[in-house]
Order: sequence, then C-alpha cells, then structure tokens
Amino acid sequence: MHIYDIIIVGGFMMDLIKKQKFDIYLIILSTLTFTSYVFNLEYLVVAVFLVVGIYTVIFNKNPLNLIPIVMLSHMGNQNLSNEATTLKTALMVITIVLIVADAIKNRKFSTKGKLFYPFMIFIVLSILTFINSDDYKNTWYGLLQVLRFTATYMYLVNVLKDDKDNFINISKIFLYASLVVTAEMLYVLNTSTEPILNIIRTRQISLGWANLNVIIYPNLVSIPLVAYLVLNVKDKIYYMVLGSFSALGIFLTLSRSSILTLAVYAILLGVMVLIFYRKDIKKIIIPGIIYVVITGITMLYFEQDGIISGVINSFLDRDLGRFDDRWVLIERGIELFKEHPLFGFGGLYSSRVHLAEFGIKNYHNTFIQAMTLGVFGLVNLFYFMYQQVKVIIKDKDLFKYFVLIMLFGTGIVNGFFQPMYFYADYILFIAIFIALFEVKNQTY
Repeated sequence: MHIYDIIIVGGFMMDLIKKQKFDIYLIILSTLTFTSYVFNLEYLVVAVFLVVGIYTVIFNKNPLNLIPIVMLSHMGNQNLSNEATTLKTALMVITIVLIVADAIKNRKFSTKGKLFYPFMIFIVLSILTFINSDDYKNTWYGLLQVLRFTATYMYLVNVLKDDKDNFINISKIFLYASLVVTAEMLYVLNTSTEPILNIIRTRQISLGWANLNVIIYPNLVSIPLVAYLVLNVKDKIYYMVLGSFSALGIFLTLSRSSILTLAVYAILLGVMVLIFYRKDIKKIIIPGIIYVVITGITMLYFEQDGIISGVINSFLDRDLGRFDDRWVLIERGIELFKEHPLFGFGGLYSSRVHLAEFGIKNYHNTFIQAMTLGVFGLVNLFYFMYQQVKVIIKDKDLFKYFVLIMLFGTGIVNGFFQPMYFYADYILFIAIFIALFEVKNQTY
C-alpha cells in the first residue's frame, strides 16, 4: 500500500469517526455495560460515569452526554434488584455530587418548566394521602419518588443545551440502551442450563436489575425513535437492523401489553409516514428490501432449531384475551378509591400493602395507580399528560410526532396494563424529552 493510499484511508477513517463519534461513544458505553454484566464488574460503568461526569462538570459540556451513562449504569449489574446494595448507594451519591457541583459551577437555574406545577401537585397529594395511609413507610417511599421526579425534571430543563443534533442523539441513546437489554436477555438464555424455549415460554428471563416488564422500557421507548432515525439519517439499513434487535427484546418477554404497544406503533407510524414522508418513501424502498432479505435469512437460520415458531407459539398460547388477573387488581383499586376518594389511600407505593394478598406490588394500570392519590391524583395525571402534549406540539420538527406516538403507546396503551408513569426510569425518560423540547423552543 502506497503512502497516498494510507493517507486516503486514514482521512476516510478520521472523517467517519468525526461523523459517527456519538455512535462510537454509545457503542463503547454499551460494550462496557454488557462486559460489566457478563463478568460481574459491577463498578466498571460507575467508574466511567464518575470520569465522564467530572469531565462534563469541569469543562461545562452538554449534560446530554451523561444521560446514556445514567441509563446504562444499573444495567451492568446482575444483582441490582435487591432492596439495598452498595452499588445503588454509590450511584446515588455520585449522581447527587455531580449535579450539585455542576449546578454551582456551570448553571443558572432560571426556569421552572411546564411540568413544574403538575409535579408540585403530585407532591402535595403525596403528603395529603398520609391521612388515609395504612403504612407510612410505603407512603413515604411514594413521596420520595415524586420528589425525585421533580428534582430530575427541574435539573434537566435548566441544564440541557439546545443543539441541532439533540433529537438524533437522544434517539440513538435509547436505541443503544435497548440493545444492551436485548443482548443481556440473549446472554441469559444462552448460558442457562434449561432449554431456551422453556425459559421464554415460562417467562423466566431475569436480568437481576429489574423485573421482566420493566427491563424493556428502553426498548418500548426506542421503537418510534428508531423509525425517526431510519427516516432522517443516511445509514438506514444499519438502524433498521438495530431496531429489529431492540424489538426482539420485547418479543422475548411474551408481554401481551408490550407486543400490543408494538402493534399500535406499527399502525400509527405507518399512517404518519404516509402523511408526512410520502415523498421520501422511495428513499427507503431499497434499504427496506435489503433489510427484509437480511431479516428473512436470519429468521430462517434460527428457525432450523424451531426457535422462531417456538416463540410465536409460546405467545399465542398465553390466552391473549384473558384479563381476569388484571381486572381483579383494578376492582381492588376502585374499591379503595370509593372508600377514600378525596385524599386517596396511601400514595403511589401503597399498592405494596393493599395488593399483598395477590403477591403483586402494583395495580398494573397507570390510572388506578394515580387514584391512590385520590380524585385529584387522577385529574392531575391527565393535566400532566396535557402539559407534555402542549410543549411537544409547538415544535416544528417532525420528531414531535414520533415522541407523541411513543407517549401514547407507553402511557395510554401500555399504561392500561402497566403503571409505567410511576416508575423512576420512565419519568426520567419523559423529563428528558420534555426538557429537550422546552430548551429548543424556549417555551418556558
């Protein structure tokens, strides 16, 4: 190879790195997280978090770079689902210290944000519900959760910086986080002594840091965002393939609500493409054909062992129309609501006490979960949703429609079967999106 060839190749590589540096950053973080998970190097991602966090604070960088580490930090541990661990404490302390240091050195808190008042109402209601609490400990946990939601949002809406690539980058963050989830699920399946289909059929996939329905939240959020990437970047096939890998994690859970959410996504995204991207359909035909060929070959390969048909049959065998198990929980929540309609019956975590007889910790329904704060809790949930839509719809970028579809799918469709809104991870996701829209449009 001549020196000129080396220079050309080197220049090409440098240009590629420059263009794809955020992808490379996320690939490195995702690889470290998966490595940490496989080899039980639980403090590896925490160390990276600390180093990048200090760098961000000292040089006043965009905190958006820290978001993937925060999301991935708990995914690198196989035993984080325990009630209390040293790692949880370390993550909490590091996060608080970095936020305080960043706030003192770099930030000027000048806005409350559009979600401030809904959050404040949740705080007040979480205090008032102590009146009817049967267990002050869990009511206190519910209050702390809401305080955490509020603090996270207030910080993000004041520190995130407007950037033309924010929407692209946040989409990539959720995509790569979802890839880690799917990779860990496949690792668990591959290293288990039980037959793979038995584990999938009995829904025994356990990653150790959250239950089966919660671990795929990044996957559920990422699917509409992957569609945005496919329609707005050049590397369409790459993101199509990664999107399929993300969706695979959802299918492996055999979760009826999550797969229903995927179906709703497909319908709404299809309609949106026909309305807003009709002129661009030709651009995705060839990448789409190549993607279908790649996917088809992959499915045929795994079907040699009956895996694809086995997963499909396992899902169909789940008695898809059965709703009795969820309706019992809803009835219990409505019964308690009738007894304490004004101030609720103990707050967001009170379900741990009231559903103890069922061996379940929550009502599997966002709206019933909100009713634990009384009628005003339910009303405020709708106010909370309204404020989100109000902020998002003002933006001119078509990204807003992908986010609205995501919020509808996760909050309404999945929310009727799962209490997504009141999990810390999901509220963090919402806070990130709303803060990005507010920063861009200066709506606050």
